[in-house]
Amino acid sequence: MRAILTKRVPFLLLTLFVSSVLIFVATEILPVDVARNMLGQFAPQEAVDALNERLGMDKSPLERYLRWLGRVATGDFGESTSLRSPVGPLIIKHAINSGILAGAALLLIMPIALLLGIVAGLYPNKFADRVISLSSLTATSTPEFVVGVLLLLVFAVKLRVLPGSSALVVERTALETPSKLVLPVLTLAIVDIGYVARMMRASMIEVMRSAYVRAAKLRGVPFHRVVIKHALRSALLTPVTVVMLHINWLVGGIVVTETIFAYPGLGQLMLTAANARDVALLEAGALFFAIVAVLSQVGADILYIWLNPRARMNSA
Repeated sequence: MRAILTKRVPFLLLTLFVSSVLIFVATEILPVDVARNMLGQFAPQEAVDALNERLGMDKSPLERYLRWLGRVATGDFGESTSLRSPVGPLIIKHAINSGILAGAALLLIMPIALLLGIVAGLYPNKFADRVISLSSLTATSTPEFVVGVLLLLVFAVKLRVLPGSSALVVERTALETPSKLVLPVLTLAIVDIGYVARMMRASMIEVMRSAYVRAAKLRGVPFHRVVIKHALRSALLTPVTVVMLHINWLVGGIVVTETIFAYPGLGQLMLTAANARDVALLEAGALFFAIVAVLSQVGADILYIWLNPRARMNSA
């Protein structure tokens, strides 16, 4: 564990630094006058110029970047021009909501997808495998916005058993009204269950055809022990590590899902910031997503080493 952190941390810090540069350059390209956004379209130019000077917007791009990076290092992400509020608390509040949504989706995705993949991999080309493979392919090829709209039509409009909007009007967190999480979680889970199940199926088939599994069968080891003791751990290597890397893709699905259901998560916040050309909020949100990507990479490496004894010996 210590060896992988020693090797990875410098590279990950460099990745975050490069990401911060790209984020800043991308926001510099936007034709946005921050002071004009804050004061309004009818504010006198003198007031706009004075505010730009106070914010340091009259400095060179390099000076502004270094100043922004210094503030970020101390936890100061500036103030949102559209919501008139400090950016840091906004990011934390909406990230918690997105984390609840993503966590609930992963808790639903992992056991179902892995079980379906194991069954399909143990009985390839049988009836169960064909049904699971066809269902997984259909789910994976269906975009989140299509799944979300269909779930809305069925459960919110037709049956009226679940709320069609996940907006948190009086609630502090989504956990106070779990019913508002059901449709967004299902939207994320249906697509990702198919993807993970297909990965697990392919990994299980490969492991069951390996030499050491065939040797265990020839020694008369019961089938269930062959699966649980010899095959399952090795078969989990690929899907589990891919799922950790897949978190970044899940974030993209969250943005779409939050928009469909008006869920107040980080994706919805970034959409609001983009529409309002809120530079400070966009920079902070993009940097947060970069940090999530970096941490998911570290998590994938740690899981892979834990599941693979050979990798543990190499990293020691």
